[in-house]
Amino acid sequence: GEVWPRSFRVIGMEGDVRREGSRLLASLRALALENSRAEGRVDVRWGGGSGIRVSVEGNAEPLALDDIGFIVDRLPRGHARGPFGLELSDDGLLLDFQGTRLTSELGNITARGGLFLGEEIGFTDLDLDMADLDLAVTDPWVVDTLPLRGRLTGSLILDGSMDELQVDGLMDLADSDSTAFLTAGISGGMGFRPGFSASSLDLTLAPLDWGALASVSPSMTLRGSGRVGLSVSGSLWGDGLRIEEADFTHVPPGRAGRGTAGAGGGGGLALAQGASRVTLNGSVRRDSTSTYLDLSGNLSPLSLTALRGSFPELPLEGEYQGSLEARGPLSDLSMEAELETSGGPLTLRTRFDAGRVRESYLLEAEAREPFVLSNLVPALPDPTEAVS
Repeated sequence: GEVWPRSFRVIGMEGDVRREGSRLLASLRALALENSRAEGRVDVRWGGGSGIRVSVEGNAEPLALDDIGFIVDRLPRGHARGPFGLELSDDGLLLDFQGTRLTSELGNITARGGLFLGEEIGFTDLDLDMADLDLAVTDPWVVDTLPLRGRLTGSLILDGSMDELQVDGLMDLADSDSTAFLTAGISGGMGFRPGFSASSLDLTLAPLDWGALASVSPSMTLRGSGRVGLSVSGSLWGDGLRIEEADFTHVPPGRAGRGTAGAGGGGGLALAQGASRVTLNGSVRRDSTSTYLDLSGNLSPLSLTALRGSFPELPLEGEYQGSLEARGPLSDLSMEAELETSGGPLTLRTRFDAGRVRESYLLEAEAREPFVLSNLVPALPDPTEAVS
């Protein structure tokens, strides 16, 4: 038969070993694998129709992660040092970190708590203290590679399963390809099956250098500072995710104003020239056919003039302040807005397929007084006025 699909070598062992029926007990003063040294107690049981069960309480100085690749083949190359425990059975592997230090070329972690690896992944008060940890370390563990790249420093606590996961963390993310960074605070519950769900999940990015998110998409060219804060509850594939006061702020490069840093409110950003602040409330729901929005928000203000510095292909410029609503499926989305703009008061109504905006859309604009269109459309001669 076969215990593990990959072999491993024991170079040396010193201690006491005894057998008691279908149980093997070992107290090891020294255990040497190819690149590892450890000490501790081992309890191996078999029989009873439940396969082999292995329990270990030990101390590694150090343990090469390559040497336990026969158990978990998704670990990076590196070393573990300090006290640890593990339980191995047909169900999977339970790792008990006891201030264990993990080091690799992808960064460093000090871990306390439990991590279960089997058909499902589970966490038991797993407290991670990360230092310069590359997000690429998650690649072997996720179905789709995380779009965000960079290195994390900070703390993260995980408890539960992928169905119901409690998280609490405060982390700095530095972009690997620039000097951009952000600080992320997260607290609450989330689940990933079926779809995404949340329970009183609070997320704050502050301070935020928008360039730190550049790895998410080639089209993410926004630069400058700002803040993001939102609270989410509900189920994306059920009654919908309820978004409570999502707050997005942006200050163009070189124009930092009050409120650009810290976890407090973002209203002070409006004091900086060219700053934008957008708040949203409502819900987002998804089914097998589309994603549905029911959102209301405020622009206070939105500066397209400043945003054109990051997105020069934008056909519009100017300052916009007022309310907006977005409702319906993304394939047939309706939006209405009551705005004060650089060209004058404006009411907008539009309907479009968000996935194919360039192919077909309906746009109605109503100006209640002479409207200086050239203040918003830089390609027009100045002045160009529209009269209702």
